[in-house]
Amino acid sequence: MPATSRIAIVGAGHVGATTAYALMLRGLIAEIVLIDQSIDHAIAEAT
Repeated sequence: MPATSRIAIVGAGHVGATTAYALMLRGLIAEIVLIDQSIDHAIAEAT
């Protein structure tokens, strides 16, 4: 069954980035948005 859920994670530090990575690996979420005070940090974690 394909994932159709969307989630936003506030904070792209160690915990936020690890959470996003785990959700991506498990295929539980169709779209993940990382929100952080530093746009450069959020972009670095997302790529």
